Amino acid sequence: MLNHSSLALLLSKQRGAATLLVAVLLLASVLVLSLASYKGVFFQAKRAQNEIEARKAHWIGEGGLECAYTKMYQDRDQSVLVSGTIYFDSDCVVPMNLSSMNIDSLGGQKYRIEPEFEQSGILISPVSKVVDFSRNRSTGAIKTTADLFVNGSSNFNPPDPGVQSGSGWDCTSVRYIRNLGFRGAVVNSGFSVMPSSSFSSSSGDCLSSSKTNSGSGLLSELKGDFKVDPNIRPFEEVFGVASSAWESVRDNPLYDFGVIDTSSLVVPSSSVSPATLCGQAVLNEINLGKSRIWIEGSCELFDDPDPDQPQLLTDITDATQDTDGVLLLVHNGVFSIHGSGEFKGSLFHFNDSFIPVPGSWNGLIGKSTYENITWSFYPSRVIGSEVSYIQNGAFWFTGGQMLDMDGQIAYFNNGLNFSYNSDVLDSIFGVLPPRWLKGSWNDF
Repeated sequence: MLNHSSLALLLSKQRGAATLLVAVLLLASVLVLSLASYKGVFFQAKRAQNEIEARKAHWIGEGGLECAYTKMYQDRDQSVLVSGTIYFDSDCVVPMNLSSMNIDSLGGQKYRIEPEFEQSGILISPVSKVVDFSRNRSTGAIKTTADLFVNGSSNFNPPDPGVQSGSGWDCTSVRYIRNLGFRGAVVNSGFSVMPSSSFSSSSGDCLSSSKTNSGSGLLSELKGDFKVDPNIRPFEEVFGVASSAWESVRDNPLYDFGVIDTSSLVVPSSSVSPATLCGQAVLNEINLGKSRIWIEGSCELFDDPDPDQPQLLTDITDATQDTDGVLLLVHNGVFSIHGSGEFKGSLFHFNDSFIPVPGSWNGLIGKSTYENITWSFYPSRVIGSEVSYIQNGAFWFTGGQMLDMDGQIAYFNNGLNFSYNSDVLDSIFGVLPPRWLKGSWNDF
């Protein structure tokens, strides 16, 4: 039998064991909680590290795309974008430690650009984007912000085919902002002449709703091939910059404009307008191999009535036939053409700070035409608006005419003949920069 002291000793030992057990259990609990917390911290650290690596990969990919776009913007040559190309290697792949810059043709002059590089021993392609080299232009054989008036019949053969819709094409003869006036028949002849080398005669004709055939030229008889477009901006559409930035276009070495300042042309006497000497200067530039000519100031092209003198308009049109197309850009002046012929190329008449007045035609052949316009035939003319473009005779530009001179007038005397060819346009304006296709990346 246990005595009192032995029982006290036993109880003391049991309490000590219980205390020790509780302590062990508490320590074990703390250890378990610590391990769980450490595991959570480790997981969070690992996750953060992975996110950093993922963002790093994304940034490298973005940098590769920006480098690729910069090179494409500078060179503007989509012919080099073929599968397996080394086009980006020296400028982007090697300096940025990329493995490659993959290029996939998607058709329609669109290409997917995908930088690839190695991360932790694995090749990855975190981002890609689609670049678009296609022409982003509105339809129209003639595009004009100026009011357009024609004295005589007008024939579009062919017009701009526009977009194919069902069994035909939504053709566009003229795209304009405000006012038109015709004194004579207006005929869209469809595609008896092909509008491009890739166009097939089996592709159909203009839709009946987009094929004007008016014997009178009444505006009420014009169809959908004459399109009102209050938002048309010819300069911005063609060159990709606002018209206020025209100097950046003129001086851009990629366009390589031959520049003629008509105010600096040497005249034989003060009675001769320097604009009448413009023809020889234009011919000289074409003969020098220039396919883009920028004329600063007024200009007049014509054949001399004396057959023993140079026939400059004829010589100019003949010279363009030996080219892929010539862009003639007239800036801040009046412009007139007198005679017949086919100019292989495009006309762009752009006035941003020049406002014509009657005296602007002094000393020019166009003055007689200007003074004999019967305005009563064109009731839509805005009183006070003045003529900055005159065309006399059956003369046409195969690559279209763009008249960017809002509030001014373009006047065609003795009719208007027009023959549209998109091959010429593509040749002339092929140096426009590419653009990222919206929606092909996080651009929203």
